[in-house]
Amino acid sequence: MTKLKLTLPAAVATLSSTDPASSFAADARMTHICTRKLRLFLRVLLLVWAAGSASVLGSSKTLAQNAYITNNDSNSVSVINTATNTVIATIAIGYGPLGVSVSPDGGRVYIGSAGINTVGVIETATNTVIATIPSGPTAGIATSQDGRRVYAANFYDQTLSVIDTKTNTVIATVPGVGVSPFGLAVANGKVYVANWTSPFTVTVVDTATNKVIATIPIASDSNAPGLAASPDGRRVYVTNEIGTDVPIIDTATDTVIGALPLGSSESAMVSPDGTIVYIAGGNHVNGIDVATDQIVVSSDYVGGLFGISVTPDGSRVYAAAYAANAVFAIDTTRGKIIATIPVGSNPLAFGNFIQPRPTFAGIPGTANCYGQSVSALAKQYGGLNNAAAALGYPSVSALQNAIEAYCEA
Repeated sequence: MTKLKLTLPAAVATLSSTDPASSFAADARMTHICTRKLRLFLRVLLLVWAAGSASVLGSSKTLAQNAYITNNDSNSVSVINTATNTVIATIAIGYGPLGVSVSPDGGRVYIGSAGINTVGVIETATNTVIATIPSGPTAGIATSQDGRRVYAANFYDQTLSVIDTKTNTVIATVPGVGVSPFGLAVANGKVYVANWTSPFTVTVVDTATNKVIATIPIASDSNAPGLAASPDGRRVYVTNEIGTDVPIIDTATDTVIGALPLGSSESAMVSPDGTIVYIAGGNHVNGIDVATDQIVVSSDYVGGLFGISVTPDGSRVYAAAYAANAVFAIDTTRGKIIATIPVGSNPLAFGNFIQPRPTFAGIPGTANCYGQSVSALAKQYGGLNNAAAALGYPSVSALQNAIEAYCEA
C-alpha cells in the first residue's frame, strides 16, 4: 500500500493510471474527503480489486443498457446495444417468444413463450439462457419492483403464474384472472391483468396473497390489450388495438378515473420521470403529457408497431415493428427516427425490454462500473449507511452521487 503514502494529487494520478479499482479517487477528491479517509476509501477499493475473483468482477457487457427484442417467428431474442444501435447478440429461445421483462437490476431478462408453455431466463452478463421454467402459454410478463417475483399471464389457461426468481420455479398459480389474460403491470402491491375478451376487463391480484381482489370493467371488447404502470405505481394505463381511448386506472381505488385521448393503441410505456406516457398506435408513437392530456410529441411514420420501451434517461423510445422486422429508435424530443435496426422475423417485444441504468449498490458478483462490482464497498463496511459515515459523506445519497458521477462519465 505504499502508493497511499503519496500526496493526494500524486496518489490519485498514480492509482488511476495503474489500477481500475482506484478509479473512484477523482470523485472522492472532488467531494473534498479528508486525506485520511480518502486513503481508507482507496485502500478498501484496492483490496476489492486485489481480490479480483470471478465472484466480484464480471463482463463489461453488464455495463450496457441493452434492449431485448422477442422475435415471434424466428424463435429468438435480438440484443441491441442502445449506445450504438446495433445487434450484438441473437439468442435462441423457446417457440413463439412474445412477452419480455427486464429485472430491476438489469441482470436477468424473462421471456414468455406461449408456444411451448415456458418462461426463459436470460443472464445479461453473458446473453445466454440459464433457465427454462415450465409455466403456461405465456403472453405478457412482468417483474415485481423488488425483483423477487415474475408474473406470467397464461393466455389459454386463464391463469397467472407466480415465479420465485431465486429458485426459478413457479410457487403459485392464480386462477380466475380472465378469459384470455394478456398484458400485465405490477403496481402498488398488485398485479393488473388485461383480458383479451368481450367484455374487456382488467383483473387485479394482490401480490401478498396471490388472490384476485377486483375486476375492473374497461370496454365492450379488446384486441391485444396492454398495460403500463407509472413509476410511482399510482396509475396504470390500458391500451387496446380496437379501443377509442386509453383508460387510466387509479391503483388506490382500482377504478377508471379518466382516459387519454387516443384511439387505437398497441402498447404503452411511461417515461422514467412519470410525466409522459408513450403510446404505440396508428403507425406512430405518441407522447402524451399526463398533466394536460395533450400530445406533446408524435413520431415519424412507423408501420406495424407493437412493443415499446423508453431508455432510462428518457431521451429515446425503442419501438418493435413487426411489419418491418425492425426496431426503430425514436428521439423523444422531436419524434424523429434516429436509427432503424434490423432484427428477426415478427418482432413483438411486448413489455419492458430495456435494461435500467446501473445503480451504485448493484448485485454482488455483477460488474456495473467499468468492470468492477461497486457493491463490494457496501459489503466491506457492512452497509451503505456505514460506508457513508466512515468515508465522511453526509448521507448515503452523497456517497452514491460521487461514485455514480464516475461510473456514468
